[in-house]
Amino acid sequence: MAVSISEGRPRRLQGRVVARATTLAAPASMAERRYRVQSLVAGLRVLEALAKCGEPRGVTDLARELGTTKWVTFRHLYTLCSEGFVIQDRATEKYEVGPRLHGLRDFLPNRFAWGHKAFDDMLRLRQEVGLTAVIAAPLEDETGVTVLDVQTGTQNVQHTLKVGAVFEFHASAHGKLALAFGSPQLFDRVTARPLCARTAKTIVSVGALRREIAKVRKRGWAMAPEESDVGMNALTAPIFSNQGTFVGSIGVFGSLQQMSATPGEALVTAVIEAANRISQRLGRRQ
Repeated sequence: MAVSISEGRPRRLQGRVVARATTLAAPASMAERRYRVQSLVAGLRVLEALAKCGEPRGVTDLARELGTTKWVTFRHLYTLCSEGFVIQDRATEKYEVGPRLHGLRDFLPNRFAWGHKAFDDMLRLRQEVGLTAVIAAPLEDETGVTVLDVQTGTQNVQHTLKVGAVFEFHASAHGKLALAFGSPQLFDRVTARPLCARTAKTIVSVGALRREIAKVRKRGWAMAPEESDVGMNALTAPIFSNQGTFVGSIGVFGSLQQMSATPGEALVTAVIEAANRISQRLGRRQ
């Protein structure tokens, strides 16, 4: 296997991994210092840095982020490459996560596993309305909803969202659906915390939010015009499992010029039908 270190290979090991305080906390006890395998931790940090970035990275870039030397970083990359967890592009000499790491996802229980079943309907929705299609799901720690997948729209001016982005329940169309159709206790837990104003139009009154969620529950879809980002809007509909449990949502995202605060019937119907098709794929009977 041919792997190489970018920007020249140092002649010798210059030092051990020096972790940043925000990433590697010092072991709290003598037992932890004794049993902690520091080289394993450093290798995992390399994998984490590659996975978070989502695109190939060079040795120098990774070493700078991890606070260590290029030689130490290269050794971890070399080992990870030999085991298939990382691959190297021979032309650019940069690294990215490999097939073995991707394969681990198939062995893990994943509450977001339904997301791949939404792909075809995301593409169909995007083609039907020309706007960016998005699926999202609530996080277990109840900090908000996270974007699972995005299919950028077909219009000349395109707006998109970052996969993995988190939006608060009260300030997003996907979040409002979680409050309306998720756990009955979620609303009380969310409103027990201060409702932060992301824009001048964010709903920060518990009473107003309660009325909004009741309206969402009644009509079966949600919007959040300029409630999270100025000039932007989203329209979403809920997705349910075969047990009728709310698992997430699908919607469209764009500017207020592309999608006004009063959506047309055709747009609402397209989003709701996309959500219903995905729910049917998950085994829910209409």
